[in-house]
Amino acid sequence: MASQQNLPDGTQAGVQTFGTREFEILVGFAARLGEELAYRQRIIARLSTNLANHRADLATQGAYIDQDAIDNSIRIIRDEDALLQNLMTRLDTLQMEIYDIYITIGMGVGTIFIEYAGWASQGAE
Repeated sequence: MASQQNLPDGTQAGVQTFGTREFEILVGFAARLGEELAYRQRIIARLSTNLANHRADLATQGAYIDQDAIDNSIRIIRDEDALLQNLMTRLDTLQMEIYDIYITIGMGVGTIFIEYAGWASQGAE
């Protein structure tokens, strides 16, 4: 959003502002993505453990190998890994957007100080 700021000498300076609500939405979305990422990592770890246990049981018992179950577990792990990679990419993008907002806010604040310093120095002359 753009707004105008009235300076003490009656002039106006353009100021770029961001609503707190928009920023909270971005931060909240990043937090939810982080939670989803952690959830997906737990699923992959559990599936990997189950697969390793299943293979270990088969190896020790010499039992019939259920190749379909193993293939299905591998497919699920790959699908979850693809989702995990997608979430990580989205989270990285969102973190960069939040960083850009911080920079823009900092530049806006810096602009206000520079404009105010310019106004103050003009008044001192």
